[in-house]
Amino acid sequence: MRSIFFLSSNLPWLDKIPGRIETVYLGKLFWNGVYNEIHCKYKHLLWKKRLVSSTHVGVWGWNSWCGIHAFPLLTGGDLAGIYKATVDVGFAHPEPTTGLLPHAVIHKDGAFGSQTEYKCYGGQHGESYNLDNMLCWAKMAMEYFLATNDKAWFTRARLARITCTVDYMLDNLRGRFNPALVEAGIEGDWTECTDWTLDNANVNVNLIETLRLLTGCMALLGESTAAKDYHAIREAMIAAFNAPVYDGGFWDPERGHYIHGNDGKGGMVHGDKYFESTTNYFAILWRIAPPEMSKRIWEYIDAHRWPLEMPLPVLTNLGPRTGARRKDYGRTVTNGDVWMVLGAHAAAARLQDGYIKEGTEIYKAIVDYEAREGVLHNCLYPGNNTVNDSWDPEVANYGALFAPLVFGALGMVPGAKGLDFNLAGLDGLERLEMTFYFDGREHLLRASWKGNALASAAIHVDGSVIGETNIPRFLLARGTPERVINVP
Repeated sequence: MRSIFFLSSNLPWLDKIPGRIETVYLGKLFWNGVYNEIHCKYKHLLWKKRLVSSTHVGVWGWNSWCGIHAFPLLTGGDLAGIYKATVDVGFAHPEPTTGLLPHAVIHKDGAFGSQTEYKCYGGQHGESYNLDNMLCWAKMAMEYFLATNDKAWFTRARLARITCTVDYMLDNLRGRFNPALVEAGIEGDWTECTDWTLDNANVNVNLIETLRLLTGCMALLGESTAAKDYHAIREAMIAAFNAPVYDGGFWDPERGHYIHGNDGKGGMVHGDKYFESTTNYFAILWRIAPPEMSKRIWEYIDAHRWPLEMPLPVLTNLGPRTGARRKDYGRTVTNGDVWMVLGAHAAAARLQDGYIKEGTEIYKAIVDYEAREGVLHNCLYPGNNTVNDSWDPEVANYGALFAPLVFGALGMVPGAKGLDFNLAGLDGLERLEMTFYFDGREHLLRASWKGNALASAAIHVDGSVIGETNIPRFLLARGTPERVINVP
């Protein structure tokens, strides 16, 4: 059975989104049982182009996470199996000497999974481990487990692979600068493109979220003991992350946003002359930034909405990065360019923080671009109005159609106790009926809004109402029976 979520609302542009799983993910990106990246070749003639070939080329950690991490809540049946099989590609290829999860599993010369990389481009330009990609394999596995409680798949052996990867970073990459934070060298991926080695805000924001998922998964598995106190480590990392730059953290109290890199004492920093979107938006979305810092970040973003969030959402950085390294590869990319999936999580952060109009504008801009162009490209270069169409369609950017709905409009966050909701809605959304999957069962959410304020919400299972509320924040608690519990 191929189960894709059902969605009906008063917004026609929103209702078209479920079909993209069938037409794009299954129709184009599916091969050998998993979701893959594809590379396309086009023949260009004046203003026309024709597709010459399309080849499945591999599975990347960050790209896959961006593209499918909403799917555990949106797909069931055989599609849940495809999600697990995609994650298994990474877990089947740990680095032999360290046990680390990979950066990417590549189908060299068409042979599925024949080349595994732990560093971007195999480290041929001096890149270090691609930590964000490694963490994304772990995050995909843990997000699936927290949404499904599938203990047959999420075994203690799988947990051990995750803790091996996390522990390596904690044990080996915190010694040079701030001892609570993780350093990163040259990675060359879209969140990096740097030629410096410092404590890195992008890596740390992802590791902090990984630790949240890890503690939740251990609780759901009933793991009461561990070699490390991951909760305490996470709290210490958050405190260090939020410390001012001159105290070795990433917060710039003068500019009102997080910087990109720090040498642990504010002597050498990056991101004090440009705005690094990834760390700032995700720190808000994942509640790493306290409210007073989130407020200042939004003030900065609001003052620079054009061109940061408009007309294309969202620039990877506002202002040129210092030390961008992609110039060595023939072209500087992700230095003020656009990845739609970053805009998607920006929209989710906007919606969850009450910026309903702005979040909806970002979301609809993504949907409208896909409808207009017929595809979500790998990378958009607004400086010269071109795109990277060799990765076309892009796994990561197609996740931009789902992330604002799941994590923004509905605020769905699976955890050990159940599934958290914060029904923020969308600008103009009056009613929504949508299926979702939780603990292996299909559920139905019916909700209505008046003037962007929630009027009512009810969750149904097998035709029966299991809970009703008019409070936006509530928990769908695990158990028999399941319960809807309002959260103050």
